[in-house]
Amino acid sequence: MSKGLLIAGLLHVALASAYVMSTPAFEGPDENDHWFYAWQLANSGSMPVARFTARELGRPVIDEAGLAHHPPLYYALLAGAMEAAQRRDTVASQLTNPEHLQSTPAGAFLWLHGADEDAPVSREIRFLRLLRGFSVLCGLVTLIATWVLARLAFPRRLAIADVAALMLATMPAFSFHHGVLDNGNLAATFAHVALVVLCAAVAVTRFDRRIAIVAAVLLGLGLVTKLTTLALVPLFGLVGAVAIWKSPRRGPAIVALLIAGLVVAAIAGWFFVRNLQLYGDLLGGAAHERAYASIRVPDGRAFEWLRVGFFPNIFTSLLGMFGNWTVPPSSALVTFGKTIAAIAVCGIAFNLWKPRREARPRVVLVLVGAAVLVFLATLHFNLTFRQPQGRYLFPAIGPIVILLAAGLVRVVTPMREVARQGAGMLFGLTLVGVALLTYESGFVPAFDRTLVPAPPRHASLVAACTARATQPGIELLGPDDGARLTAPPQWTWEPLQDPETRYALYVFTPAGRIYFASHEWLNLELEGGSYDVPAVLWESLPTDVELVWNVRRIADRSRGESPHDMPTGAGRSFVRASVP
Repeated sequence: MSKGLLIAGLLHVALASAYVMSTPAFEGPDENDHWFYAWQLANSGSMPVARFTARELGRPVIDEAGLAHHPPLYYALLAGAMEAAQRRDTVASQLTNPEHLQSTPAGAFLWLHGADEDAPVSREIRFLRLLRGFSVLCGLVTLIATWVLARLAFPRRLAIADVAALMLATMPAFSFHHGVLDNGNLAATFAHVALVVLCAAVAVTRFDRRIAIVAAVLLGLGLVTKLTTLALVPLFGLVGAVAIWKSPRRGPAIVALLIAGLVVAAIAGWFFVRNLQLYGDLLGGAAHERAYASIRVPDGRAFEWLRVGFFPNIFTSLLGMFGNWTVPPSSALVTFGKTIAAIAVCGIAFNLWKPRREARPRVVLVLVGAAVLVFLATLHFNLTFRQPQGRYLFPAIGPIVILLAAGLVRVVTPMREVARQGAGMLFGLTLVGVALLTYESGFVPAFDRTLVPAPPRHASLVAACTARATQPGIELLGPDDGARLTAPPQWTWEPLQDPETRYALYVFTPAGRIYFASHEWLNLELEGGSYDVPAVLWESLPTDVELVWNVRRIADRSRGESPHDMPTGAGRSFVRASVP
């Protein structure tokens, strides 16, 4: 293994892991929605549906999810981890920060954060960080694939691969996004490994059935992870078409391409058919537009948005936009990034003006094609939605940094060996220094959880919400066990002696499918010994299905209490009858 790759890999793991530990719960982009999708799969065993569609699809509102338009593979893997760790009844709970987006130090936070995130953190927060660790692993594989792609593209200038890997490992945005939950991380990994297979075939001018199938499997898995990988489908098709055209035996090449298409369709086609059945279009675009109408680009103002919003921010966010897009990179980081990019572009121009024949042109063209297609797809998305997010370029982040690295290496090529080594060492140390400074001086102070304290009983994640005590600490009083109810009841229990006690109430099936969590989802701290079920909750419950209601004392996180140790009831079953 290359020493440069080893150093880059260790740096990535260290930096991304630092963001894993320092990013408050659900303060990554859409991280709470990523959790909820995976939890839906684990808790209910079925995929969620897009917001505002459950009623017309005959599904309960609890089946809706903000990211339901995304393919499920990443979430299925997280759901499998939840099931294996017996966390399928751990629910997320967010309290909106009232100062969000205000010009205050607390404005960077989307949520309030409680004592469950103070050291030593709760078991639930440790589990969230464990799931985030999968993103770190995805980033490591993407980094290795980037290094391999650079070797394939520039076999006579090996330094390019090391520079590209180091640039990627120290890119603050790459480290941050690979330290939180995000299906784009796994999609980028599949995209890069698929590009490795494709570029290896192009490098040796070989396109047979085995290569086609392997590339198709990887591309198909990318498609059922996140639709950003759709941008690469034309590239794979074009390379296959060129291989057929240049092949002395076109028959086998055509068969290989057809088989590849069938493999992709077999892996990912069902998801597009599902979208068509549920939402009326293959990509689920109508449902997505309905759910995210607030960020649509106003009609007739797309090009104005591109000029003032998209182009000024897309590459800035690629350097490091943190939190829920609330903390931009420092001006120093932006200046540094622009300087490096400008030097790299000069080097690329030198390469085009006076090529040194150190590259495989066909492989380089594939990398350029990947970068261009992914950028154009991101641009097209921003014609409809205001989303200038650099992470959408991650399916081609490897090709992008490889091309920049090639330009940088060309700039120092005319130098003497000692000068080149000195420049390389200085550049590497500068990259590491900028990455550490961005984390320590920019990210950590901006996301100090003490800026947004939550009430003492709040926790971002609460476990064992379907627990039923065999020796109840709370006696449930009514209605009777097994009651068949036609109207919203009053649930009653014997209060504990401590008048300061507050209660959480849960409704779930005997199998553990959760339909209601009063404290976690509605921030209700029930007092006394009764709860009058509101009509809106009653109407959201399924009919003629056995359900269970139960009560548990809410843990005071400021005193280190855990929900596992709280008094709870034995649970009582009931049925919401559709007819008297």
